[in-house]
Amino acid sequence: MTARSPAADVLPMPYFLSLALLSGGGISLEIALTRLFSTLFFPPYVFAVISIAVLGIGLGAAIATARPAWRRLDRLPLYLVLTGYTTLALLLAVVWTAAIDLHGALFVLVLLPYLFIGLALATIFSAAPSASPRLYRADLLGAGLGAILAIPLLNLLGGINSIIFVAGMFGLAGLIVSPPLRVNLVPAGSVTGQERKLPYTGALVLCGLAIVGLVTNLTRVQSQKMTFDKK
Repeated sequence: MTARSPAADVLPMPYFLSLALLSGGGISLEIALTRLFSTLFFPPYVFAVISIAVLGIGLGAAIATARPAWRRLDRLPLYLVLTGYTTLALLLAVVWTAAIDLHGALFVLVLLPYLFIGLALATIFSAAPSASPRLYRADLLGAGLGAILAIPLLNLLGGINSIIFVAGMFGLAGLIVSPPLRVNLVPAGSVTGQERKLPYTGALVLCGLAIVGLVTNLTRVQSQKMTFDKK
């Protein structure tokens, strides 16, 4: 069995907020990718995005089930940060290779953010089983708000910048549960000083990249060069 934190089943509010951000970001990302891919691909490929998202979440949860050590609560910030970075990697791949037929590679990249979402969800729910009703409430509330706000966000920012914004949400979700801020929930001796700093630093950098991307619109030039001939 995996080691449990002394504070297991007594998760503080930042974990619920992080879960809501994760769920809202996952739904918003799926909708934004559907909008973005609809400009590049025919409907069958666009519909595949939804299927791949579900597959990725299920695969991540399955991996966490098969490897109990991967469900340690101190790994949660890392999964959240990796969700954000793989989201940005997917966006860059779509923008920079729009004129190239890379369907297979893109769909593998679509899988990665949701794989880490699945790992994160399995980790946080298994950390506090008795808090499941509250966790599900935060999960559904975040997903509902993400679905409602996704369309206004797309209309305001556009498909590409909406994905950058969502990556920032994942970074914020990781930041508020990183060990420097939530050190009391990490079992003594289970995490080194370097391991404490890595997710926190990664989350800060991810949030910074999202802010810079939104403020300077770094992807604007590349998006203008994208071909919109459907494949």
